[in-house]
Order: sequence, then structure tokens, then C-alpha cells
Amino acid sequence: MFNVLPNIFKKEIKSEYYFRRLIVIFIFIIFIQITFLVFIFPSWLFSFYQHEEVSAQMESQKSTVVSQNANNILQTIKTTNQNLDIINRSFSYSKFLPLIKNIISYKTSAITLTEFTYNNSAATTTIPMSVSGVASTREDLVSFVKKIQDSGTFSDVVSPISNLTKDKNIIFVINLNAK
Repeated sequence: MFNVLPNIFKKEIKSEYYFRRLIVIFIFIIFIQITFLVFIFPSWLFSFYQHEEVSAQMESQKSTVVSQNANNILQTIKTTNQNLDIINRSFSYSKFLPLIKNIISYKTSAITLTEFTYNNSAATTTIPMSVSGVASTREDLVSFVKKIQDSGTFSDVVSPISNLTKDKNIIFVINLNAK
């Protein structure tokens, strides 16, 4: 079949076809956006009025007696926390924490530690402390005490004889003096 249109008209028809396609795509995008706005508008309107209602409720509750008491309690808690923070900063835990880590490193699964007690106010070069807990067997307790003695971190490790009176589930207290 012969092509009767000249090339100039063919180019014009192609560019017009391309332009019409762009217009259809643009109209489709606008249609999708308008549809989106139509469907989102009721949700937006509902959330807007909910926000207004909640704001009004908050304003009315701020003036109630319970709210004022809660504010007073909150202020008391903040003041107490600040005071406790000041007290906490005045204590020196830095010497004691490595000792606890050292003792815990010697603990096995048969030993359960329940309490660490120390006296930071002692004027000596050693830190007196005690470790309490429960040992599964007497051998586990003796092994634990031996490991602590062999560590070299503690100058004096005292395990009272009363710790060895039972065979199983031994509640123990070990008195230590850290170097």
C-alpha cells in the first residue's frame, strides 16, 4: 500500500498523538488526586473535630482539683529525685564496683549470690565487705572461697565454720577485706 501523506504531516500527527497521550495521563493523575481528596476529606474532618474535642477536655481537666494535686505530687517527686541525685553523687561507688565484678567472675552455676555489703566509711586502707548467697553443695562453696582467696584482690577472706554445717543448699556469708 502506498503512503500518501507527506513526512511533515506524519510528524505533526505523531506529535499531536503524543500530546494527546500526555493530556490523558495528566487528566488521569488529576482525577486520582481529586478522588483521593474526596475520600480523605471525611477522615480529616472527623480527626479535626476529635482533636478540638480532646483539646477542650484537656483544658477543662487542667482546672480540676485532682489535676492540681497531681501537679503537686509530680513536683514533689521531681524535688525528691533531685535530692536523691545529689546524695547519690556524694557517695563513691567506684572502688566497690570492680570488686563485685571480680567476685561474680568466680561464681559458678552452683553458687547464687544474694547480697553484697560493704563499709565505705572505714578509715582503713582496706574495704571491709561481705558476700551472702546460697551454694548447692559444700564442695562448691569451698571452691568458691578458694578462688576468691587465690585472686589476690582480697587481703582477708573469712568463711565461718557455720557455712559448712549443711551438705546441700548452704546459706553462706563470706567476710572479705579488699586491698
